[in-house]
Amino acid sequence: MSELYMDEEVANILMYGLADDERLSEEMDDIIERVLDDACEKVGESFDAIASRIEWPIKVKVFRRKVISDNEKARIAEYLLDQLLEKLDEENMDTDGDPTKATASMREASKAFVESVVSGYFVWACEPTGVVVEISREQAKKYETTMENEESDELKRLRQMERHQKLYESNIRDLHSCIEVKDMRIKELEKKLKDWQWKCSDVLKALSSVELAVAEYKANEAKIKAEGSR
Repeated sequence: MSELYMDEEVANILMYGLADDERLSEEMDDIIERVLDDACEKVGESFDAIASRIEWPIKVKVFRRKVISDNEKARIAEYLLDQLLEKLDEENMDTDGDPTKATASMREASKAFVESVVSGYFVWACEPTGVVVEISREQAKKYETTMENEESDELKRLRQMERHQKLYESNIRDLHSCIEVKDMRIKELEKKLKDWQWKCSDVLKALSSVELAVAEYKANEAKIKAEGSR
């Protein structure tokens, strides 16, 4: 871990992250690199160009692994014991008798069991410590310069490819958003077209009715004239 940003007490805390990002990292440098990568818009862009899009200082929240408290272990032990006794009573107790009550030795055994399991359990969940480390633009630039000096040509190429991939994925997301908007417009136009088709159909039906009425009128008129001429 870099010694540029942390005193010894804070450096012993395990995980770091950003307020607007759920991902945590065990290295402060990873957070700085992530911020710089996210602000990069094209491969090979200079630090100053990238930094101009970042709100300084970068505020890094410090987390630590959650500690399973004694109260929580006691609650788990009690719950497990209650579940076990209930299961045993369902299959073995006198149906007319009272439920089995936990004894002191049972409680101690349940607590010992939970303590044994917890002692070998790796807690992944983290909780904030309340500590926020502010990384200035100058510190981030020093980190970037240090990384550039230490990186091999192959590693630099890989980093450029990674940034290029992120930009490509961002462009793909933007393209998908545009396609979704166009699909919505197409659906709206299709709906309007159907509405117009229904309206045209109604108009055609009305015209057919008018034509039929006119034809009947002319037929009746011709019939009347023919009868009058007799």
